[in-house]
Amino acid sequence: MKVIILANENSLKTFPTSDQSLLEGCVEMFRGKDTLIQAPSSIRCHIERLVSKIKISYEPVQKGTAFAIGLALIKLLESSSDEVVSIVYSDHPVSYKEKLLRTLEKAEQLHKALDKLMFVGVNPTFASSDYGYIKIGKVLQELNGSIAFEMDEFIEKPSRKEAGRFLESWRFLWNSGYVVGRISFLLRMFEELQPDIFKGLMTIRQSIGTDVENEITTTVFKSFSPLSIDKGIYERVARNKVGVIPVDLGIHDFADYT
Repeated sequence: MKVIILANENSLKTFPTSDQSLLEGCVEMFRGKDTLIQAPSSIRCHIERLVSKIKISYEPVQKGTAFAIGLALIKLLESSSDEVVSIVYSDHPVSYKEKLLRTLEKAEQLHKALDKLMFVGVNPTFASSDYGYIKIGKVLQELNGSIAFEMDEFIEKPSRKEAGRFLESWRFLWNSGYVVGRISFLLRMFEELQPDIFKGLMTIRQSIGTDVENEITTTVFKSFSPLSIDKGIYERVARNKVGVIPVDLGIHDFADYT
């Protein structure tokens, strides 16, 4: 399995008990995996100061996670075969790293067995109106102690009252953003749900390795308005193409790490 680590300015912040940045902690967690860091070019000097001996792809202009993930996918597809990839965020402090790695491995197996995009949903520890939620439905399959559920609904940043109600129900999970699926599976979603962006990505793909790659990539990125992967893809995908694995990852409010 390959790993895409999404980095941003928050990834450069350090843990309160050490000098290690969140990005360094994330890279260390996936050491030994075939990993690609996807980051905006505006923080390139900081990224290269913190990490080395790892593949890095840069967005010439920040246009949101849909474009960042799309660019990372075509970079991986160009350099390797069509494999399963885990998309993770390096600004999420995770206490139970081994549990996350095991969950991602199970998600890979379930993706192959069910042919569904697998989300990792986190059991909420407090009522947050700042996080997105996933409502889960019926059981799809059990695998070595983990249960995959149907994804019933996305809820983006509920009211405090709604968040309190969600906390009392096992059916509502924080949307961690961690997603597992085959590269071609994810790109097919771009093609179906965001055809113009998909065409732009294919234009970039044709230029990879040429003298005009940076110019083409910049031109394509500048031609679109910003878009998040949640709004552009995840919230629009057919529910029968999505599964969710609940897990307790010890993810804290980011305010604890600033």
